[in-house]
Amino acid sequence: MKKIFQKLLIQCCAPTLAGIKLGNLFSIKKEFVVNSEIKDLNLKLRSIDIQIEIVRKRKENFLIYVYNEKLLEQKMNCPKIRAFLHTFGYSDFHKDGLLEVLKERLSTEDEFPHEIGIFLDYPLCDVEGFINNKGNNFIVTGLWKVYGDAKSSKKIFESYCNCKTCFIAMYNKGYKTMDIIKKYNGGTYEENSGSVLVGNGQYRKNGKCHS
Repeated sequence: MKKIFQKLLIQCCAPTLAGIKLGNLFSIKKEFVVNSEIKDLNLKLRSIDIQIEIVRKRKENFLIYVYNEKLLEQKMNCPKIRAFLHTFGYSDFHKDGLLEVLKERLSTEDEFPHEIGIFLDYPLCDVEGFINNKGNNFIVTGLWKVYGDAKSSKKIFESYCNCKTCFIAMYNKGYKTMDIIKKYNGGTYEENSGSVLVGNGQYRKNGKCHS
């Protein structure tokens, strides 16, 4: 169980674990989730402001949100972000208040609520563009649909994919999860543009990544 959970953590959340992205999501069969394991990881990750939380429980699957508390706080300091989230029922912009509303919306919506992009560090213009265009008329698509700065977004996509490549390579060599995180946290992973597509939002045998 521990191996499956931590394998998905590495495969799906590398940019957040490296400290270069606010958050990542992944789904996993509930039998592979052990609360004591999450508690133990959270204690170890606290020093680098990263936490793991179950944000939705379904009959067979759990949805896991891995996020950087400091980056979340910084995101919420933006008045435009607050105004946008307020339209979806968010009024308390501290971590606990935000996650309480997010969990409620995830549990009542058949699909992901549109504001989930903010919690995954998508640019506000792209989140709003997706909503206003109903997912159409995007400039470019990658880890999300882009309606703003395509050039900047492509660089971000490449950075995230390179990061995933490095994390997965270390994991496959047998390194422990916390050793990989300690090595790469802060975005010090080696850029490798020749393999940027490895781990890019692929479906997994025991879960699914949501970049």
